[in-house]
Amino acid sequence: MSVLIVDDDAVFRQALEQDLQRSGYAVCAASGLDSALNAMLLADHRVAIVDAHLPYREVKALISLFRRCAIPIVLLLEQDAATGSAKPIAFRGDITLIKPVGVVELRHCLACVIGQPQA
Repeated sequence: MSVLIVDDDAVFRQALEQDLQRSGYAVCAASGLDSALNAMLLADHRVAIVDAHLPYREVKALISLFRRCAIPIVLLLEQDAATGSAKPIAFRGDITLIKPVGVVELRHCLACVIGQPQA
């Protein structure tokens, strides 16, 4: 069982993937809906980390899929440069974090949702 990251920002996605792997989590990364669907066929995922600012239809489809599969969702929001707060979205995750998210904060959230990584 692994953590599925769905984010279209390749640099952020790869950094997050490496951070979580160093923390002991098995990680699968996807750039959008199609690659996330492929990842779902290849492995069981205990949690999905989703960029809320992917195209609307992709986020809607991913949230629906993860809900049907009872996979908890960590939703990543963009910070509004003008206000410093999260940009509004139409979706809800089990946990919502604002990018850039620190690895310690994310590890804490994952531990709350799925427990510590297995050694």
